[in-house]
Amino acid sequence: MYIGDIEKKIFHTSQCEKVKEINHQTFFFIEAEALKEHYHYCPYCAAVMAYYHQDRQNIDDFVNDYHLSFHFNNQDGTIDVMTRYSRWKLYASDRKLSLYHHNEFATDFDEATKIKDYHRQHVHKESIIDYLQYIISHDAFRKNNPYEPPQTMKDRHLTKNSKKYRKEQRHIRKIKGKITARKVNELLRDLHK
Repeated sequence: MYIGDIEKKIFHTSQCEKVKEINHQTFFFIEAEALKEHYHYCPYCAAVMAYYHQDRQNIDDFVNDYHLSFHFNNQDGTIDVMTRYSRWKLYASDRKLSLYHHNEFATDFDEATKIKDYHRQHVHKESIIDYLQYIISHDAFRKNNPYEPPQTMKDRHLTKNSKKYRKEQRHIRKIKGKITARKVNELLRDLHK
């Protein structure tokens, strides 16, 4: 159950300490209901903030040491992290952290993610500090190994019924099949939580 502050348009969990300060309140059974009414997440009781409050001092020190932009986004209940090279979002659902990376290239996989313009990183860590360390190492890797999109069929000018063309088409179908399977597996995993 969630409690909404009608004046500030912020919703809280029933255990939040800020509930005592609400003069005019309304109730929601699920987060989606509050978001539909244009309420924002509380910066004290949002799921992702529970992880932040557990290790606040170390996180703040790490952010300062590596010059990261780090702030709570009350619109979508995430923590936004920006480095010189990339943008990230930390999202918590069912008290489990997930990391999303900003898309630099449009893909077919983008439509299945919970956060628009971001794709989920298949990395599982226990704390925000662990994710921040992953972000730093990811940026170092990307800096040394820049991503170059593969050549497309138009770049290669393969004739339509050649062996290379057919082989390329089989490869493309195989990749699309894997992407589809990954989408289905993620949806099933989310349903079982």
